[in-house]
Amino acid sequence: MSFLKSVSKSFGWLLAHAVEGTITCICAFASLASLFIAETTLMKLVGFVGFFVIALVAGYGLGRLRGEDKSTSKLK
Repeated sequence: MSFLKSVSKSFGWLLAHAVEGTITCICAFASLASLFIAETTLMKLVGFVGFFVIALVAGYGLGRLRGEDKSTSKLK
């Protein structure tokens, strides 16, 4: 039973990091694409910053869900 628990915990950790990496990658490509797709300079800037902020918030939120916030960190 301990082996299955260890495997499921490792798989959950891997899946959580894969989802965070995928979301961050999609937002990075979308922010760069907004620089080429949008027509005005203001729309380009808003699209770039908006997707960048979405990536930061998603990464932070998924890190908090995994329990990797500063209050529970073992590194001090």
